[in-house]
Amino acid sequence: MTRTSSRQAVDSTKVRQAKAALGTRTTQETIHKALDIAIAWEEMRDDRPLALSAQQQRRLHHLLDYANEGRLTVQESQELELLIRAAQLLTIRKARLLADALAK
Repeated sequence: MTRTSSRQAVDSTKVRQAKAALGTRTTQETIHKALDIAIAWEEMRDDRPLALSAQQQRRLHHLLDYANEGRLTVQESQELELLIRAAQLLTIRKARLLADALAK
């Protein structure tokens, strides 16, 4: 067994096979590349929408207006943070899908 820096056991035979299949040199590089492939695969088969719903977009704009006016409650501020984070994650997901499509 090979050990990674986080002290997790890794099957050395599987690592060798993965290195050969992925064309990588180090265990860390192999693991990162395998994770990238797994994430890309999951995103390709993901049927979740690539944008906030119309209702979420309206709520986001409403909360942003309140924030600009200095009228957000603590609860609204937390809701705004969640909506902004969701929008950011969707943007990252779209960028990855676009990069993958352009790489083909």
